[in-house]
Amino acid sequence: MKKPQRSSERLRKKEGFTPVEQLVDIVAVGQVNHPELSCGFYILRRKHAYRCVFGLRTPGIHACQSQEALVDACAGLVTLCRDLPAGGRLQLRLSSFVACADRLEELETLRTGSPGESLDWLMAGELERLQRLAADGRRKQIELWLFPSWAEWSAQAYARDWIDRVALGAQEWWLSYLGESEADLHTQMHRLVSAAHAHCREWVHLLNLGARLPVVPLSSEELLGWAWKQVNPSPPPAAPPRLYQLAGNELKETAQGELSFASALFETPPRLGADRVSIARADGRWKHCAVLVWDEKPAGFSDPVQQLRYLWNLIARQEVIDTEIVVELSTLNERTSRENAVRLQRQASAGLKLSQRQGKIVDVAQQMKLEEAAELEKSFIEGARPLYVAVCVLVWRDEPLRLADGCRFISNFFNRPARLVREVSYAWKLFFQCLPFVWDGLLVAPFDRRLELLDEEAPGFLPLVRVQSADRTGIEFISEEGQSPVWLDLYRRHRNLALFGTTRSGKSVLLEVLMRHALVRQIPVVAMDFPKPDGSSTFSDFTDFVGGSYFDVGRHTLNLFELPDLSGWSAEVQAERLEEFQEFLVSALMVMVLGREQVDPLLTQTVRSLLQLGVVAFWRDPTIQRRYERASRAGFGTTAWQEYPCLKDLVPFLLPERLGVDSDDSSLRPAFEHIRLRLAYWLNSRVGQRLSAPSTIRSDAALLVFALRNVSNIEDMAVLALANYAAALRRALATPASLFILDEAPILFECAEIASLVGRLCANGAKAGVRVVISAQDPDTIEKAPNSSKIFQNLRTRLIGRIEPSALPSFVRLFGYSASSLARNASAQFFPNSREVFSRWLIDDGGLLIPVRYYPGFRSLAVVANNPDEQRAREAFLASVGKRYPDRLSALSDFTEHYLQMLRSEPG
Repeated sequence: MKKPQRSSERLRKKEGFTPVEQLVDIVAVGQVNHPELSCGFYILRRKHAYRCVFGLRTPGIHACQSQEALVDACAGLVTLCRDLPAGGRLQLRLSSFVACADRLEELETLRTGSPGESLDWLMAGELERLQRLAADGRRKQIELWLFPSWAEWSAQAYARDWIDRVALGAQEWWLSYLGESEADLHTQMHRLVSAAHAHCREWVHLLNLGARLPVVPLSSEELLGWAWKQVNPSPPPAAPPRLYQLAGNELKETAQGELSFASALFETPPRLGADRVSIARADGRWKHCAVLVWDEKPAGFSDPVQQLRYLWNLIARQEVIDTEIVVELSTLNERTSRENAVRLQRQASAGLKLSQRQGKIVDVAQQMKLEEAAELEKSFIEGARPLYVAVCVLVWRDEPLRLADGCRFISNFFNRPARLVREVSYAWKLFFQCLPFVWDGLLVAPFDRRLELLDEEAPGFLPLVRVQSADRTGIEFISEEGQSPVWLDLYRRHRNLALFGTTRSGKSVLLEVLMRHALVRQIPVVAMDFPKPDGSSTFSDFTDFVGGSYFDVGRHTLNLFELPDLSGWSAEVQAERLEEFQEFLVSALMVMVLGREQVDPLLTQTVRSLLQLGVVAFWRDPTIQRRYERASRAGFGTTAWQEYPCLKDLVPFLLPERLGVDSDDSSLRPAFEHIRLRLAYWLNSRVGQRLSAPSTIRSDAALLVFALRNVSNIEDMAVLALANYAAALRRALATPASLFILDEAPILFECAEIASLVGRLCANGAKAGVRVVISAQDPDTIEKAPNSSKIFQNLRTRLIGRIEPSALPSFVRLFGYSASSLARNASAQFFPNSREVFSRWLIDDGGLLIPVRYYPGFRSLAVVANNPDEQRAREAFLASVGKRYPDRLSALSDFTEHYLQMLRSEPG
């Protein structure tokens, strides 16, 4: 007699393993190349039906906008919900991960191109600080993706009735019998891809105009990389397993290997559990994910701003790391919803009547239900639309035991009745439903756990708020909200920058990183500074450290007639730029001869004409040309360099007989005499002598700093400003991009000529690629300077640090800020934090306001420390080179640690 099987044995026989590739429905990716809109998309298939899912990148809604702007953005999202296409789905995915791999790679690339050991040492310090920030959870990479799709598509969709469906089925069987099913499939895919492009245009139009969200479609390569990153630790393959490309009217299909797309997608299969999913990491360990499901919606929102920021307030918390919010919008049957609303109203009315028959004078509960049902019916009459909203939160941790703490914090963050619960029965299934290349909708199976909301309620569950950044590279700040990187790029994108902050607000450190990043990008820097009486300044030590040229009028000479290096340009461009420099020299000589107050129009016109003739004769003279060629060929510091033409060589060309004019002409005699007198003065004056001899510093150095020390004469300062402008012009003419920095602007702007040249650079510098950076304590002094309107109009990017309360009205008046937006800048809390070593700033990039922190590299701090105590301590360490330390970098490394201890011992 056969022994009966126990139930556990029967169940064990039925148990099996489901291949992980069967949990996803992707069969290919598509790409449509069109002049107006190119897009990529996932192609999903289930039986004979297809669905295309697009990927869109969007900056989202900026978190630091005014209340009016956020209310307007909320209205746009309501419009999006009302216009959601029937059968369509929109998945929104906001992720916040502690990561810095992309930035590390960028800095390593810049470090590779560093022109010197000192810059390489400083860049290594920035890399080290970046890694510390990421390890401490103070730098989070926040990304926002949209994945829209439309209703499923199949050949059966074109059938009008059951007869057409039978005919299409018979046709499919017949084509398969004849062996022509491949051609029919190609035709179907052509129609599918063409329809996908049309639907992508509709989605982009809806999101751009309806929701007012700027979106950019992802390409097929980007979509493949994104999908691969979700389940694999390694870099994605160069080509997808199957790709359909439509260019014009031609569909091209390419396949790689024998594996299906779903099988090839999982290089390392994930570990699926009831309460978590584990994904392999590059180091061989596993990253674990828990899934939280939104079970109950909140009672309501106080205003549209609070509604819009509802989920962002969670992501912005510093404790929330390695977290994703996945939300899916989908349409539901409006007729059923309306009937349910009417049914609720009838039930509430019946319950209220029953209470009255039972003798209850007031039944608060039934009355509230009746009012809610009436409000719901009213909303439908006014045009409101019901939606399904599915919300999941994915929490990632390196250790499975830490998942509980992360889930508990997020669950407790929201006040009741809103409720998030951790899924402990089928977390693996919900994890896959969160992926856009899975057919099933989010929270649809095995039980429908979606929320039914009206379009006016849905914006509270759309994770579209984040801190925006106008750039993707450059100088990196960390936003106060969300701790995400915010970049300011002055190198690939032309912009002028104003830097405002009181003493000890951190301006010097920011100027250092601006200069350093320019230098490692091979962008030359010219700076003007007003040093202390001993000659030291913000830039003196840094310039010496990186091997730049520091022009001190008391120690060095700089030839005003030194030509720019135009060897990298074509002959035509060389002639054009040489003519520009020649015109500048005439203008500079005009200032030296006549000064800024040119009261006699006839004398002014005559002097300009004579100087123009003299300069032209000077350039054309064969002897002068040979001296230029010999000096340029021999190079700086050689004997031939000492014969470089300069101002004194121009004087013989300013004689009547050399210019071919009548020396007895009474109208020319005063002009000649005035020119000779003024040039003789400059050739014998302290400042003039420094500009009238061959340069003793390299004017072609990557970093050239002008120090206006012990220059009190306005006329001397004006001529030195011209020399500075000449240096900036030389660099601008010789290179496609350059940086001009003006520090201590309030002092320097007292000279009208300096203000004029800065205004000229701000207004016209973009043509020559000159980026102007102005550092000041407040804008009042700039406002009083000549050409202030030109300066302010072209300073569209501003960095505002700690300011004095008395300066607040000037910022409000000149830049149109509200007093509330700058209130924190004027408070004592806005000073740099010496314990955590960061400074606070407000970035204004064309009206986009972002409160940020700047975390400098510790090595940079040690190099630019410029108060007397800090300088003495640094000099003491450097004096030990050759004794305690083998080189100055070792000494500075030790000084860095010493300096950090000094900083952290200070209060604040």
